[in-house]
Amino acid sequence: MKWTYWIALSIVPGLTLAACTTMPDWLENWSSSLGEQLEIDGDSPSENETPPEPSPGRELPPTKLTLVMVDGQPTEVELELFQHPEFPLTLYTPRGEFSRLFETIGDTQSVQFNLIQDDGEPDPSSYLQLVVPVHNVTLDELRNRVLGDNGILASRRWQMVDRTRVLTYTWADERIDFQHTVGDTIYRGSLFLGDRDGQPFYALTYYPQALAPSITPRLSMILDTIDRRDI
Repeated sequence: MKWTYWIALSIVPGLTLAACTTMPDWLENWSSSLGEQLEIDGDSPSENETPPEPSPGRELPPTKLTLVMVDGQPTEVELELFQHPEFPLTLYTPRGEFSRLFETIGDTQSVQFNLIQDDGEPDPSSYLQLVVPVHNVTLDELRNRVLGDNGILASRRWQMVDRTRVLTYTWADERIDFQHTVGDTIYRGSLFLGDRDGQPFYALTYYPQALAPSITPRLSMILDTIDRRDI
Protein backbone atom coordinates (compact mmCIF):
# COMPACT_ATOMS: atom_id res chain seq x y z
CA MET A 1 0.00 0.00 0.00
CA LYS A 2 1.38 3.40 -0.98
CA TRP A 3 0.74 6.24 1.45
CA THR A 4 0.93 10.01 1.04
CA TYR A 5 2.27 11.68 4.16
CA TRP A 6 0.32 14.66 5.43
CA ILE A 7 1.46 17.67 7.45
CA ALA A 8 -1.31 20.12 8.24
CA LEU A 9 -0.93 23.86 8.35
CA SER A 10 -2.40 26.22 10.88
CA ILE A 11 -3.28 29.35 8.94
CA VAL A 12 -4.33 32.45 10.84
CA PRO A 13 -4.06 36.11 10.00
CA GLY A 14 -0.56 37.44 10.52
CA LEU A 15 1.15 34.04 10.63
CA THR A 16 4.26 33.61 8.47
CA LEU A 17 4.56 30.11 7.06
CA ALA A 18 7.88 28.32 7.37
CA ALA A 19 9.83 27.94 4.16
CA CYS A 20 7.70 30.53 2.41
CA THR A 21 9.11 34.02 2.12
CA THR A 22 6.00 35.47 0.49
CA MET A 23 2.46 34.23 0.86
CA PRO A 24 0.60 33.69 -2.45
CA ASP A 25 -2.72 35.53 -2.86
CA TRP A 26 -4.72 32.30 -2.90
CA LEU A 27 -3.17 31.26 0.42
CA GLU A 28 -3.89 34.63 2.04
CA ASN A 29 -7.55 34.14 1.16
CA TRP A 30 -7.52 30.93 3.15
CA SER A 31 -6.16 32.65 6.28
CA SER A 32 -9.50 34.19 7.20
CA SER A 33 -11.46 30.94 7.02
CA LEU A 34 -9.19 28.10 8.01
CA GLY A 35 -7.82 27.47 11.47
CA GLU A 36 -6.97 23.80 11.34
CA GLN A 37 -3.72 22.63 12.91
CA LEU A 38 -2.26 19.13 12.95
CA GLU A 39 0.75 17.80 14.81
CA ILE A 40 2.46 14.56 13.84
CA ASP A 41 4.56 12.63 16.34
CA GLY A 42 5.02 9.52 14.19
CA ASP A 43 3.60 7.04 16.71
CA SER A 44 0.37 8.23 18.30
CA PRO A 45 -2.23 10.85 17.37
CA SER A 46 -1.30 14.32 18.53
CA GLU A 47 -3.80 16.74 19.98
CA ASN A 48 -4.77 19.91 18.15
CA GLU A 49 -4.03 23.09 20.07
CA THR A 50 -7.15 24.89 18.83
CA PRO A 51 -10.11 22.48 19.01
CA PRO A 52 -13.55 23.62 17.92
CA GLU A 53 -15.61 25.65 20.33
CA PRO A 54 -18.63 23.91 21.90
CA SER A 55 -21.64 24.45 19.70
CA PRO A 56 -24.68 22.37 20.70
CA GLY A 57 -27.61 23.00 18.39
CA ARG A 58 -25.49 24.61 15.67
CA GLU A 59 -26.17 23.35 12.16
CA LEU A 60 -22.96 21.86 10.72
CA PRO A 61 -22.09 21.85 7.02
CA PRO A 62 -22.08 18.40 5.39
CA THR A 63 -18.57 18.99 4.05
CA LYS A 64 -15.74 21.42 4.68
CA LEU A 65 -12.22 21.96 3.46
CA THR A 66 -8.95 21.94 5.35
CA LEU A 67 -5.49 22.73 4.07
CA VAL A 68 -2.71 20.14 4.40
CA MET A 69 0.72 19.48 2.92
CA VAL A 70 0.78 16.69 0.32
CA ASP A 71 4.20 15.87 -1.15
CA GLY A 72 5.42 19.24 0.11
CA GLN A 73 2.61 21.23 -1.53
CA PRO A 74 -0.38 22.95 0.14
CA THR A 75 -3.43 20.90 -0.82
CA GLU A 76 -7.13 21.17 -0.05
CA VAL A 77 -8.63 18.11 1.64
CA GLU A 78 -12.38 17.65 1.81
CA LEU A 79 -13.86 16.45 5.08
CA GLU A 80 -17.33 14.94 5.37
CA LEU A 81 -19.61 15.19 8.38
CA PHE A 82 -20.66 12.22 10.47
CA GLN A 83 -23.80 12.58 12.52
CA HIS A 84 -26.38 10.00 13.55
CA PRO A 85 -29.83 10.78 14.97
CA GLU A 86 -29.19 8.56 18.01
CA PHE A 87 -25.56 9.55 18.66
CA PRO A 88 -24.76 12.69 20.69
CA LEU A 89 -21.38 13.43 19.06
CA THR A 90 -20.47 14.66 15.59
CA LEU A 91 -17.17 14.73 13.75
CA TYR A 92 -15.58 14.99 10.32
CA THR A 93 -13.52 12.40 8.44
CA PRO A 94 -11.42 12.71 5.26
CA ARG A 95 -13.86 12.08 2.44
CA GLY A 96 -13.90 8.49 1.19
CA GLU A 97 -11.08 7.28 3.44
CA PHE A 98 -12.98 5.67 6.34
CA SER A 99 -15.99 3.37 6.59
CA ARG A 100 -18.65 4.17 9.20
CA LEU A 101 -20.53 1.80 11.49
CA PHE A 102 -22.96 2.83 14.25
CA GLU A 103 -23.98 0.23 16.86
CA THR A 104 -25.80 0.00 20.17
CA ILE A 105 -24.25 -2.77 22.26
CA GLY A 106 -25.51 -3.33 25.79
CA ASP A 107 -25.38 -0.05 27.68
CA THR A 108 -23.19 1.77 25.17
CA GLN A 109 -23.48 3.33 21.74
CA SER A 110 -20.48 3.34 19.45
CA VAL A 111 -19.41 4.49 16.03
CA GLN A 112 -16.36 2.98 14.37
CA PHE A 113 -14.36 4.38 11.48
CA ASN A 114 -12.16 1.82 9.72
CA LEU A 115 -9.51 2.87 7.25
CA ILE A 116 -10.49 1.84 3.72
CA GLN A 117 -7.90 -0.33 1.98
CA ASP A 118 -6.83 -0.22 -1.68
CA ASP A 119 -9.38 -2.92 -2.53
CA GLY A 120 -12.20 -0.78 -1.14
CA GLU A 121 -12.75 -2.92 1.96
CA PRO A 122 -12.46 -1.62 5.55
CA ASP A 123 -9.25 -2.57 7.33
CA PRO A 124 -10.29 -4.35 10.57
CA SER A 125 -6.95 -3.57 12.20
CA SER A 126 -6.87 0.21 11.59
CA TYR A 127 -9.67 2.22 13.14
CA LEU A 128 -11.01 4.93 15.40
CA GLN A 129 -13.93 4.11 17.70
CA LEU A 130 -16.04 6.48 19.80
CA VAL A 131 -18.05 4.96 22.66
CA VAL A 132 -20.77 6.76 24.63
CA PRO A 133 -22.62 5.29 27.65
CA VAL A 134 -26.38 5.02 27.17
CA HIS A 135 -27.11 5.78 30.83
CA ASN A 136 -25.96 8.79 32.81
CA VAL A 137 -22.50 8.18 34.26
CA THR A 138 -19.74 10.47 35.40
CA LEU A 139 -16.38 10.61 33.69
CA ASP A 140 -14.76 8.93 36.71
CA GLU A 141 -17.30 6.12 36.61
CA LEU A 142 -16.57 5.61 32.93
CA ARG A 143 -12.83 5.67 33.66
CA ASN A 144 -13.18 2.98 36.32
CA ARG A 145 -15.24 0.85 33.97
CA VAL A 146 -12.84 1.15 31.05
CA LEU A 147 -9.63 0.73 33.06
CA GLY A 148 -10.89 -1.87 35.54
CA ASP A 149 -10.17 -5.59 35.64
CA ASN A 150 -12.90 -6.22 33.07
CA GLY A 151 -12.14 -3.12 31.01
CA ILE A 152 -11.03 -2.96 27.41
CA LEU A 153 -7.29 -2.89 28.06
CA ALA A 154 -7.34 -5.83 30.48
CA SER A 155 -9.78 -7.95 28.49
CA ARG A 156 -7.79 -7.53 25.27
CA ARG A 157 -4.42 -7.85 27.02
CA TRP A 158 -3.14 -4.59 25.61
CA GLN A 159 0.03 -3.36 27.33
CA MET A 160 -0.08 0.19 28.66
CA VAL A 161 3.06 2.10 27.67
CA ASP A 162 2.19 5.65 28.71
CA ARG A 163 -0.50 7.56 30.57
CA THR A 164 -0.92 11.32 30.71
CA ARG A 165 -3.41 14.01 31.64
CA VAL A 166 -1.40 16.77 29.98
CA LEU A 167 -3.50 17.24 26.85
CA THR A 168 -4.50 20.00 24.48
CA TYR A 169 -7.87 18.70 23.25
CA THR A 170 -10.33 20.61 25.40
CA TRP A 171 -12.64 17.59 25.63
CA ALA A 172 -9.86 15.12 26.64
CA ASP A 173 -9.16 14.41 30.30
CA GLU A 174 -6.67 11.54 29.97
CA ARG A 175 -4.83 9.56 27.31
CA ILE A 176 -3.53 6.02 27.71
CA ASP A 177 -1.13 4.75 25.05
CA PHE A 178 -0.81 1.02 24.57
CA GLN A 179 0.72 -1.60 22.32
CA HIS A 180 -0.12 -5.16 21.37
CA THR A 181 1.78 -7.83 19.43
CA VAL A 182 0.18 -10.41 17.17
CA GLY A 183 2.70 -12.70 15.53
CA ASP A 184 5.34 -10.45 14.02
CA THR A 185 3.09 -7.38 13.90
CA ILE A 186 3.15 -4.68 16.57
CA TYR A 187 -0.09 -2.73 16.98
CA ARG A 188 -0.32 0.59 18.74
CA GLY A 189 -3.08 2.89 19.83
CA SER A 190 -4.43 5.34 22.36
CA LEU A 191 -7.46 5.46 24.61
CA PHE A 192 -8.78 8.98 25.23
CA LEU A 193 -11.18 9.57 28.11
CA GLY A 194 -13.08 12.80 27.82
CA ASP A 195 -16.21 14.87 28.17
CA ARG A 196 -17.74 17.09 25.49
CA ASP A 197 -20.19 19.61 26.92
CA GLY A 198 -21.39 17.23 29.65
CA GLN A 199 -21.26 14.04 27.57
CA PRO A 200 -18.64 11.56 28.88
CA PHE A 201 -17.15 9.24 26.25
CA TYR A 202 -13.97 7.55 25.19
CA ALA A 203 -12.17 7.45 21.87
CA LEU A 204 -10.02 4.49 20.89
CA THR A 205 -7.43 4.38 18.13
CA TYR A 206 -5.79 1.15 16.91
CA TYR A 207 -3.41 0.51 14.00
CA PRO A 208 -0.27 -1.42 12.99
CA GLN A 209 2.87 0.38 14.07
CA ALA A 210 4.10 0.35 10.46
CA LEU A 211 1.17 2.61 9.46
CA ALA A 212 1.75 5.15 12.25
CA PRO A 213 3.34 7.88 10.08
CA SER A 214 0.42 7.86 7.64
CA ILE A 215 -2.64 7.08 9.78
CA THR A 216 -1.92 9.18 12.87
CA PRO A 217 -2.32 12.51 11.02
CA ARG A 218 -5.72 11.35 9.79
CA LEU A 219 -6.77 10.24 13.27
CA SER A 220 -5.59 13.55 14.74
CA MET A 221 -7.62 15.44 12.16
CA ILE A 222 -10.75 13.46 13.05
CA LEU A 223 -10.29 13.72 16.83
CA ASP A 224 -9.93 17.48 16.54
CA THR A 225 -13.43 17.85 15.08
CA ILE A 226 -15.41 16.03 17.80
CA ASP A 227 -18.38 18.14 18.86
CA ARG A 228 -21.60 17.73 20.87
CA ARG A 229 -25.09 17.82 19.40
CA ASP A 230 -28.57 17.79 20.94
CA ILE A 231 -30.61 14.63 20.32
